[in-house]
Amino acid sequence: MNYKIFLKDFEKNKMINISIIVFIILSAILLSFASLMFVNLSSSIDRLMDQAKTPDFLQMHMGQIDKNKLENFSQNNKLVKDFQVLEYINIDGDKILINKQNLDYMVDDLGLVFQSKNFDFLLDLDNKIIQVDPGQVYLPLKFLKEDIAKIGDQVQILDKNFLVKGFFRDSQMNSNLSGSKRILLSHEDFSALKDKGQKEYLIEFLLHDREKISQFENSYYENIEYKNGPTITYSMFRLINGINDGLFIGLLLLASFLILIIAFLAIRLILLAKIEDEYREIGIMKAIGLSNKEIKMTYLYSFIFMTLIALAVAFVFSQVFKDKLLANIYLYMGKAAADQKAGIVSFLGIFLLFFIIIFYINRILSTINKISPIKAIRHGQGATSSSQKKSFSLKRNPFNNIDFGLALAEIFARKKQYFTIFILIVIASFLMIMPQNISTSFKDPSFIQNMGIGQYDLSLDLDQNLYEKDIEKKLNKILAEDENISKFSLIKNKDIKVFLENNEQAYIKLSFGNHEKFPIKYTKGRPATTNQEIALSNLYLNDLDLQVGDKIKLEDGKILEIVGQYSDISKGGKTAKANFSQDITKANLTYYIELKDKNKIENLVESYSSAFPELKIISAQAYIDQAMGPIIKQINTLSYGLIIASLLVVFLISFLFSRLLIIKDKSQLAILKALGFTNKQLSKSLAYRFFLISILAIILGLILSHFLGSVFAGLILSSFGGGFVSLNVNPLLSYLLLPLAIIATSLLASYIASWQISKINISTAIKE
Repeated sequence: MNYKIFLKDFEKNKMINISIIVFIILSAILLSFASLMFVNLSSSIDRLMDQAKTPDFLQMHMGQIDKNKLENFSQNNKLVKDFQVLEYINIDGDKILINKQNLDYMVDDLGLVFQSKNFDFLLDLDNKIIQVDPGQVYLPLKFLKEDIAKIGDQVQILDKNFLVKGFFRDSQMNSNLSGSKRILLSHEDFSALKDKGQKEYLIEFLLHDREKISQFENSYYENIEYKNGPTITYSMFRLINGINDGLFIGLLLLASFLILIIAFLAIRLILLAKIEDEYREIGIMKAIGLSNKEIKMTYLYSFIFMTLIALAVAFVFSQVFKDKLLANIYLYMGKAAADQKAGIVSFLGIFLLFFIIIFYINRILSTINKISPIKAIRHGQGATSSSQKKSFSLKRNPFNNIDFGLALAEIFARKKQYFTIFILIVIASFLMIMPQNISTSFKDPSFIQNMGIGQYDLSLDLDQNLYEKDIEKKLNKILAEDENISKFSLIKNKDIKVFLENNEQAYIKLSFGNHEKFPIKYTKGRPATTNQEIALSNLYLNDLDLQVGDKIKLEDGKILEIVGQYSDISKGGKTAKANFSQDITKANLTYYIELKDKNKIENLVESYSSAFPELKIISAQAYIDQAMGPIIKQINTLSYGLIIASLLVVFLISFLFSRLLIIKDKSQLAILKALGFTNKQLSKSLAYRFFLISILAIILGLILSHFLGSVFAGLILSSFGGGFVSLNVNPLLSYLLLPLAIIATSLLASYIASWQISKINISTAIKE
């Protein structure tokens, strides 16, 4: 019986019911995808890092070390569970050839290693510890993902040839955001090549209690002087591993939540219109003795069946495309034991969504309780019907256009209903524009200023172990005389000891020099401009429990005021910037360069590489393309899907609401036709309404997408200690093409729906 009620109602209101099913399917699919990815990502990262035994603390160091001192420190520190020093041989990309193609275009540091014995293992695609035979090489997953190499390819490293045996997962350096990539050789091959490259050490520790990492760091910096490379902790490794897919999940959750709101608003709009349209029938049912509950159930049955159909389709769809959706997670981290659990979580999420939707519909249906049988039978209309609408005089119409005047009169008369449409189009436009704004911003060279790095064209890096005063002088002279360089700035990087206000000591990575030539964006405060000022990254401020306005002291007694804070993705997110005038010689040097002619970047790179082989030269655009490329690609994929979904939502909402208005106002439209209004004029009036609503909704949608998009991008960067960021917008796309697509879709839907006006019989409709 209930099934027959559903079929009868579905046949009667086919388009309306299909639209409701589509809305629920869209929100359920996105929610299911997000839950699948979240559960798999979190468990896969944990599994990978557990099996690889990722270190809790890593210090990269280039130069001489005292292994006995490190061993003694490790044995005497109660926090340390295990300790090791791994050798890492830096090899320039042009010294590595895969199928006779060198890798000098890669911005990553490439280094040779052999398999560790204690922890920090490199794993194969089954997450097993790899054992390498002589003559074989295992490459990072990036090489497989970007089709740089495949199994069986020939690789030449310096003067030795290897065969690609496979690819490995690296719990430290999997992500493109990691600035280094390891290449795995056998111990014998590594020993044969280790004197032909630049040696670097990975000083690694496992702790008994990971929560005491800050205490360990202070102890390490106090006792060990090997601090000329970045230090990275377990939490940062975990974060870098998950940032790409984490961003995608965040966008999915946001989209599913917003489309769910659209579904709820659409259901409310349709259901209230349906109740009003059947007001007299409800009054008759009450008059013959049917209870409120029985009447509500006749409506509820239809929505129960529609919701079940929609959620079943969404669940099947998510399971069918699960492997494709999770392919990136499976590749970089492997299938987790929680893969089955993810399916259960997805099902439970959809099951919960079912009860939320039914509860929401039941609350809307409580309107039936307030209907008076006598009033309903006598008048045959509800409280929001046309006879009770507030009028808008055409005489007050500021536009000398009768069709436009009719549209304004209708909008003012039905403010609540049109406000709902307005909100729906605002959400749809936000869903279309916001991901595009984030993608455009991440691709823009200036966005790097939000990540603690100035906007430059090229950077030249010189390690402190290769530093010579003559090299610095020579570089300064050549850069100053190069006609294609519009400006450059020299920054020196060094670890220094500081004392906090409670006299507790800490070590910070400080960049000295003029930071105003290539400014960054500060989340609070400003850059340091005098010898008594300093700016710290947000992660440092959080770790040291400091804020802008606080003071710290140097070893020589100098007091520095913290005047700015910023986000930073370099050096583990922990950096500081100052403008000291004193000369510091033993430090890592970085030159930031801006060119007059951007087309000559390759020529300049080639020229400086030949003259200064000890320099590492990186193009800012190449860094963005390689480090941010996967994130941008994922955002673009989701963005295109949301554009299609949003336009579908706009079309369905505009079409359904137009149809509901035409059905509800059939008698009024018949009277207008009798008075001489043509079908074309009445259709224009309907189109004008949606044109006005769409314009206003798009304006608000643009504002929200820009502001909330900045907040969302800031939340992404907050993982690295970031905050609110300013988005760079593609005006052609965001301000013209996408808004025009929304307006055109809305007008097309109202135009198609308005065909129903021509079918209205004047005499029959007036009698009704």
